[in-house]
Amino acid sequence: MRAAEREYLSVHLLRAAFVAVATTALGLPFLPPVAAATTGPAYAAVGFAHNATTLIVGRFGGTARTIYRGDSPASIQEPSVSPDGRRVAFDEVEGSGFPRIAVINVDGTGHKFLTGNVTDRDLSAPVWSRDGKRIYFGSYNTERQNNYAAYFVPADGSARMTAVPHGSDARPESLSADDKTLAFDTMVSGERWQRTGLIGVNGTSRRRVGGANLWQAAWRPRTSTLAVSRVLREGNEAVTIQIQLLNISTGRYHALSATQSASGYGAAYPLAWYGGWLYYLHYDYRNGSQAHPQVYKIRPDGSERTNVTPRLSGWLGPFSVQGR
Repeated sequence: MRAAEREYLSVHLLRAAFVAVATTALGLPFLPPVAAATTGPAYAAVGFAHNATTLIVGRFGGTARTIYRGDSPASIQEPSVSPDGRRVAFDEVEGSGFPRIAVINVDGTGHKFLTGNVTDRDLSAPVWSRDGKRIYFGSYNTERQNNYAAYFVPADGSARMTAVPHGSDARPESLSADDKTLAFDTMVSGERWQRTGLIGVNGTSRRRVGGANLWQAAWRPRTSTLAVSRVLREGNEAVTIQIQLLNISTGRYHALSATQSASGYGAAYPLAWYGGWLYYLHYDYRNGSQAHPQVYKIRPDGSERTNVTPRLSGWLGPFSVQGR
C-alpha cells in the first residue's frame, strides 16, 4: 500500500478501531458492556493514557484491563488476539526505531519482540495461524513506499522472519481453517482501493478472488467463504462500505445489507468469526464527520444482528476479536 493510501485509511477507515481504557490504573470509569455474553470472545484494543499508548484486553461480558504500556503516543498499533485467546500480537515502536512485531500473554507476562528493528521497514498487521504457531504480517518499505510483502515468524520467537513464497504486494488478512491458504490485500496500479487474493503459504499458486474494491478479509472457519469489506460508493471524503460474503469457489457475493450505514455513508469491517457469528466494526459518517465506532455481531444469513459494543471511556484505537 502506498504511503498516502495508508495514511488515508488509517485516518478514515482502517480496520481496527475502538475500545477504550477502562481500568483504575488509568483513572477512568468502567461501564458494563451492552448485550454481551460472558462466553463471548476475547478482544484486545489500543488505549491512550499519560501521553502513551496502552494495550487493553478483555472479554465481551467481562471487565477490561491494561496489560502493557508503550513509551510514546503511537508505539502500539494493530493488536491481534490468538485463536486460543491467551496471547496478543501487535505492532510496536520502541524509542526512535521502526515498527516490529511483538507478542504478550493476556495476563501481561511474556512480552517479547519476534522481529528485529529493520531500518526503513514497517513490520505490521500481525495475523495468527489457526494453530497459533505462526504469525503472518506485512513488511512495508518506507523508503521506496512500495506495496507490502507477506512474511511470517514463529510465535515462540524460535526463528527469524521468513518471506512467504510469491508474497510480494500482499498484506496478510486471514488464514484458512487448515492453515494452508492465506487471504491477503493488494494494491493494483491505477486503482484507489485494494483487491483480495489468496496464496498458498508453502509456495503454491496465487490468485485474486472477487472484483475490485475488496479488502479486510475474515475467513469463515471450515468454509470457502470470506467476509470482506466492499466499497459501494464514495464522495466528499466519505464512503459507503458494506460487508459482503464472498464464495471463493463460485465468485458470488452475498450482501449483508444490515451492515450498511443507515445514514448513507459509513464503513463496516469484518473482525473475526466466533461461535457462528461474524464480529465487525462499524463507522457512521454524519454531517461530514466520523461518528464513534460500534462493534456488532451478525449471523451469516443476516437474520440476527446485535450491538455488542463495550461501553468504555477513553481513547479510540485499533481493535481485534478472537476468532475460531
